[in-house]
Amino acid sequence: MKIKRILVSAVAAAFASVSLFAGCTQEPTAKETSEKTSAVSRVSDVSDTSSDSSEKDESSETQSSSESSYEEESNTSTENSDESSEEEPKVSNITPAVWEVTDQNGNNIYMMGSIHLADENASVLPDYFETAYAKCDALAVECDITQSSDALTSLMAYMYNDGTSIKDHVPEETYKKSVDTLKKGGMYSPTFDMMKPIMWVEIGEILAARKSGLSSEYGVDLNLLNRAKSENKEILEIESLDFQNHLLSNMDEDIQLILFEELADENYIEDGIEQIKSLYDNWKKGDISEDLTDEESEDSDTDPEKEELIKRYNALMLDDRNVGMAEAAEEYMLDGKKVMVVVGAAHFYGENGILSLLEKDGCTVRKLTAEDAQNVSKPEESAESSEEVSKTPSIPLETDPGIARAA
Repeated sequence: MKIKRILVSAVAAAFASVSLFAGCTQEPTAKETSEKTSAVSRVSDVSDTSSDSSEKDESSETQSSSESSYEEESNTSTENSDESSEEEPKVSNITPAVWEVTDQNGNNIYMMGSIHLADENASVLPDYFETAYAKCDALAVECDITQSSDALTSLMAYMYNDGTSIKDHVPEETYKKSVDTLKKGGMYSPTFDMMKPIMWVEIGEILAARKSGLSSEYGVDLNLLNRAKSENKEILEIESLDFQNHLLSNMDEDIQLILFEELADENYIEDGIEQIKSLYDNWKKGDISEDLTDEESEDSDTDPEKEELIKRYNALMLDDRNVGMAEAAEEYMLDGKKVMVVVGAAHFYGENGILSLLEKDGCTVRKLTAEDAQNVSKPEESAESSEEVSKTPSIPLETDPGIARAA
């Protein structure tokens, strides 16, 4: 049975936005705070240095070509200055899955699987999503990752506070290989020794994400949150930042060590890049079920104890949370709320997925198609005569207003 690392990647992509962790009731002493603050600063410096170095290298490589093309771009800009500033509405070239869910009372909501790492293609969603989204008064997400957070306090929850280091918790050889993995990705510091195994795994996933060519900047949940806020739609949190970070930072150490062993694989980053890209490509097509298939489940050499730990991890990250998400969806329908529910795409599939849970409770699930957007640009019927309506200029539906796009 394989570990569904794509779930860890999703959390890692949003780590910069985490807030206070729940369950951190013990206040650190002044000395501990001073030591850990210093450590966090050094960790931040390492990350920033790595990032800055990469950016400077890219800058030096492209500076010459940028300067040489400046005059040409300026001329082009001048030539186009007399043209209309209006742009044609962008058309989506992706078909992610969107579902309409109707309960036994006839109340309905809409649901879409989110992707946390994407490219600019994900910034323009298809018309059938836009049609459904326009009918909704609220957006429901796992947690509002746009909220301000105390990164220092968050990070401290992932650090040992009993005087030990990761070297006291993992085999020496596994530790050395994991260090090699992070060094290979250009992001390692001895101060990481203060951190729990799960944080090392998070860092490894961040490295894979950076090298995948995809970015959390185009994450669907992030952009829809920004858009909903700009449109004054209600934001509903199914979980919370506290919940998700408590889930990770308090994960059983036995499970953390299984994940840490994966980090020691010399191809960890390359495999992570492949998984991230595969997940995104299949999300764009509307079905990521093959990314969740346990290809190694029939491997006779699998250690039964390890397999049980992996099952516990997958249940912790998927199955258990799916129940709460399905219950939240049913509550929205019971209350008559018109909601677009957007949570991680992996939560929808399989016998324990959200869709199956809703169907078992008597709900009807229908996947939307292009036909569901037939009336996307048509005005609603009014008291005007059909002739007067026909003379009314048609205004194309604006696609993703308010979504920040990378320069």
